[in-house]
Amino acid sequence: MSQKVLIEYIQSTLRKGFSRQSVKKALSSAEWTNQEINDAFFQADEMMMKDSKMTKTLPLAPKKSGWNLDLGTLSASQILLYLGSIIIVIAGFIYVGIHWEYWGPIERILAILIPMLILFAGGSKFWIDKKKEKAVVTLFTGAILFPLFMSVTLTELKIFAPQETINFNLAISLSSLVFYILLHFIFPFYVWSFLTLIAGTASYYFTLDFFHIDKIYGSEIWGWAFLVLGLIYVFMGMFQEKRKKKEMSTLIYLFGFMISFFALWRLSLNADLIKAFMPNSNGYFPDQVHVGWSFVIVGGIYLLASMAIEKMEKRGWNIIGAYAKILSTVGIFMILGAILYLSSNGKKFFYETLLLIASLGAIFGSIPKSASQFLFAGTFFLIIYIFDIGAEYFKNDVGWPITLFAAGLISMGISFAMETIRKKYFKKDE
Repeated sequence: MSQKVLIEYIQSTLRKGFSRQSVKKALSSAEWTNQEINDAFFQADEMMMKDSKMTKTLPLAPKKSGWNLDLGTLSASQILLYLGSIIIVIAGFIYVGIHWEYWGPIERILAILIPMLILFAGGSKFWIDKKKEKAVVTLFTGAILFPLFMSVTLTELKIFAPQETINFNLAISLSSLVFYILLHFIFPFYVWSFLTLIAGTASYYFTLDFFHIDKIYGSEIWGWAFLVLGLIYVFMGMFQEKRKKKEMSTLIYLFGFMISFFALWRLSLNADLIKAFMPNSNGYFPDQVHVGWSFVIVGGIYLLASMAIEKMEKRGWNIIGAYAKILSTVGIFMILGAILYLSSNGKKFFYETLLLIASLGAIFGSIPKSASQFLFAGTFFLIIYIFDIGAEYFKNDVGWPITLFAAGLISMGISFAMETIRKKYFKKDE
């Protein structure tokens, strides 16, 4: 238990009405020293005194969202409503699929258009009657039919030639994007943000494909292009969080970080991250060293990003702050996993030693901030290192069990050292 947790425990128990003597007795039985207990009580008293002097202001009441998909609050009627909309869509697709080949172009277009108009008419009626939960489900069901309607219309009217696949896809994605943006202004539901982000991402991809950027800059440009898009979404999420749009910013952050993860993974997998900075990359083929170090660099980027987000969280950016631990977890596992990959396929003393140092560094680095993800990652890869070294250098030898015995003693020693360092240098929060 860190000093911070100890202070929080004291504050919590005192607020619940427990006497100071009983709290001190409980802490003493938990092996806390009198000095630690007295210091914690002193800091807890100061904090509680500051809290009591603060002007109490009533926080802003939460606004009722226009759409509510909280599973904990769904009623039986809501579940049936959502289920019914799904069944209608499925039934419509089955019916159209059965009769599709017997219909002409106009019938095929109307087969999608009529149900879509009926759904929008019904949703508009619910909206006017202020039945927002029914309106959002009905309108959303109609909205997801729009890209299909555009696809069927452009195909049956032969707007584009068969070989114009890029133009065809771009027209559908851009028209859908414009349509969903208009719906957002007409019916201000947060659910349109989800469809807008999907259509926007598709439009971005097909626009770049339309200009053949891969033929101009090479296939690695896709990783950089989607990294830019992911960062744009993250900044858009920050803008919405600053405007106190919690639901919208949460969704945009999710898209932004997912796309960024995908882009950095692609850049690392083909070592495009390193290739971009090579003076002569003609005929370059990614090897183990370049791929491994690419993942090490990306892992470092994740750790730096998590540190920056942690500082933002302290300044009130709570929504994006939730990604700090995710980024640090992914980052440390990626770094150690990449070093393990570099040390594979033979005896590689440098990388094997680097894995040992990095694993121990992660374990000891978990102490100052009580970062459990660093502790788990360091311990996990330290165990892998021990077994890997033992099997590689002492295979079919008596040294193998001796190595494991020594590793167990070292592990215990590290545990004792960590506890000593924690108590001596990190007893109090800085």
